[in-house]
Amino acid sequence: MENKESLIEAERRAELESQVREIMASRAALDALREEHLTFGERAADRMATVAGSWTFIFAFPTVVALWMAINTFAWISHWDGYPFILLNLALSILAAVQAPVIMMSQNRDQAHDRVHNENDYRTNVRAEILMEHLTAEVEEIKQLLVSRSALPE
Repeated sequence: MENKESLIEAERRAELESQVREIMASRAALDALREEHLTFGERAADRMATVAGSWTFIFAFPTVVALWMAINTFAWISHWDGYPFILLNLALSILAAVQAPVIMMSQNRDQAHDRVHNENDYRTNVRAEILMEHLTAEVEEIKQLLVSRSALPE
């Protein structure tokens, strides 16, 4: 009877371990599949979010704006956008109007991707907890066997 129970436990543990391996493999496959099936717009949104969220952009952007203003203020030949820099304001407004929703699209897709990963992590954690409970029970069983054997007279 005891061998049958331990056989069932071993089968359960093997099944749980295979499910954990399957989840890990599916996670890697999901990442690869996600990257493979991105549309041009999704790739562009990701790239824009990467560039706009970098220190390079943060330092380059005010430099370009200051250069635009300096050229148009002190130009000897032609002022294509004189003070109060209406064209610059229009360009900045268009940039903000386009950049914000594109970055939000990239973030929304990342959040959906993270939800799938979190669900897989949760399943893996539950299975690991179950495995730990089984292992703890087996260790306790081994301890009981050792205690009962050591209590026997020799």
